Amino acid sequence: MKKITLFLFAIAFCWNASFASFFIDLPPDVKEKAEYVPPVVSYGGGFSFAYYLGAVDIALDGTLRYRLLENHALNAFTSIGLSEHVYELGMDWHWLFSDDDYLGLGVSGLVFEKEDSWEKAPRISLSYGRDILPWKKAHFAFRTAIRLSYLIGESLGREQEYLTKTAQTVIHGSVTILFF
Repeated sequence: MKKITLFLFAIAFCWNASFASFFIDLPPDVKEKAEYVPPVVSYGGGFSFAYYLGAVDIALDGTLRYRLLENHALNAFTSIGLSEHVYELGMDWHWLFSDDDYLGLGVSGLVFEKEDSWEKAPRISLSYGRDILPWKKAHFAFRTAIRLSYLIGESLGREQEYLTKTAQTVIHGSVTILFF
């Protein structure tokens, strides 16, 4: 009796599993149609490196991106300088020309310490970035970006003995982890 019960149980399991597509594999053309759908909202943080006047400044970054249309997104960001007292808050418009790559135009405000006083200056920037998924259907991504920015008005400075060098153009590199 036990053998018949086990045999019937095995048949019922195989019959149910085959109807549930457990043993049936999808054709390759159907698998390929399941495309990656980019997230509407993504947020995260990371590090950035700003190079100007022959030295590198390191900062902590935060970002929040909202996808407006298929190829456009707004990105709010903040940066807190670790090696220099430079703080930034701004907004970028991203044009996503592929699933992974974007070009950005940004406007931000900068607060920094220069010659023992706090200065404020607006900044405009142009950026290129890439979002890298570690695997398909991952719930996080890595973003690498490079940004060229120009300060309007006041300039950043580095104090040396008897001399203060100033710069208005800065190149940034950043690495961020994004969650969605």
